[in-house]
Amino acid sequence: MQKTFDNFINQYIKKNGRIGLAVSGGMDSMCLLYLCLNSCKLKKSQLLVFSIDHKIRDEDSKLDVEFVENFCNERQVEFKKITVDVPFLAAKKKESLETAARNERRRIFEELLESGAEYIFTAHHKSDNVESILMHLFRGAGLQGLIGMKNEKGAQILRPLLAYSKDEIKEFVKENNIAFVVDETNEDNRHRRNFIRNEMIPLISSQYGNIENAVINVSKDAALALTQRENVFAKNVIFIKNGECKIEIAALENNEFASDLLVRNLPFEIRKNLERRHFDMVISLVTAQNGVGVDLPNGFRAIREYTHIVIARQKAAQKKDETSISFALGKLNLSGENFEVRLRGGVNNKKNKVLLFDKNKIPSAAVFRFRQDGDVCVPFGKGGSKKLKEYLIDKKVPQRLRDKLICLCDGKEVLVVAGIEISEKIKIEKGSKECEIII
Repeated sequence: MQKTFDNFINQYIKKNGRIGLAVSGGMDSMCLLYLCLNSCKLKKSQLLVFSIDHKIRDEDSKLDVEFVENFCNERQVEFKKITVDVPFLAAKKKESLETAARNERRRIFEELLESGAEYIFTAHHKSDNVESILMHLFRGAGLQGLIGMKNEKGAQILRPLLAYSKDEIKEFVKENNIAFVVDETNEDNRHRRNFIRNEMIPLISSQYGNIENAVINVSKDAALALTQRENVFAKNVIFIKNGECKIEIAALENNEFASDLLVRNLPFEIRKNLERRHFDMVISLVTAQNGVGVDLPNGFRAIREYTHIVIARQKAAQKKDETSISFALGKLNLSGENFEVRLRGGVNNKKNKVLLFDKNKIPSAAVFRFRQDGDVCVPFGKGGSKKLKEYLIDKKVPQRLRDKLICLCDGKEVLVVAGIEISEKIKIEKGSKECEIII
């Protein structure tokens, strides 16, 4: 096992990479700590051992953390104690203890990675993976759930013991006389995972033999099937700035694997804490009318926008201020949006969202503002007036972006929609003095 572990370090860890090691004091995590300390591929200075007191088992939790702390102090390994009140958080958020504890661990992992750790090691093993896959199956998960846990190059959360069963770890711990503590709650079958581990798997194994390898093989087949479909699907997921993404409707239509593909392709910031019902809500937008949306966890919203579904973080409504126009070199600011108006000479073009117009055709009372109900415009190249709302629909400007557009207006007449178009009334003609708006 030590040799396999050292090979794992060679494969997944950059030289001298800082490792946060999650150690509860139990058999599995103490085995992992032993492997790290005895590895010829790691230095003690790379390790940060941390223990989480979930405050679920009262005094026993404190004693387990003290056991790990003393173990590390004796071996001069950096140690960090983290305390979270999971029962309080579970009651406050109306979650199960298991869910609340899992969410808190995820949050702690993220904080450690942000504060200097390059990797997090957990002691999950093959038997844990089998239990997770079965739990996902019983909850109605698709192919993604059947894949279970895995290690990937470039990942920051890694599971070095994933190739080993619980029985193999027990044997290694016994052979090397590794000390550990026993968590008595692992025998409480009121928890779903414990029920599957202590009751269901032994019962099935009594009829079919050891089922772990069979479950893992199904997991590998699910991963292969999903990867093949993902190669096609991923081409239709366009990542936008700030974690937003845009998905082709055509990629979701009549696709029985759509939920699984979304799970694998959405940015982590969006998909964390999403449940199967949320992915089904996103897919329901395939047949919805344009502009219809659904709210998702973490402050995101999915919206049907013409040929795409866009998932974006919801933002507070912007104040619709007005700013008097000033034709001088320099920047103006409107509700946090920076743009620039300046005199220029040169060729009339719209490259890079630059709009050119005749300065002398702008009324002195014109102002920059956001659009309002009743606004009208005479689109460039057209002869007649049109409601701005209808014009933006024709241009397929998504509804969620329309109220953010900066307009140059004379009363209800829109002369410029920044980044989109200018009015026919202010176009450049022979002898015009040009003015340029850059957003």
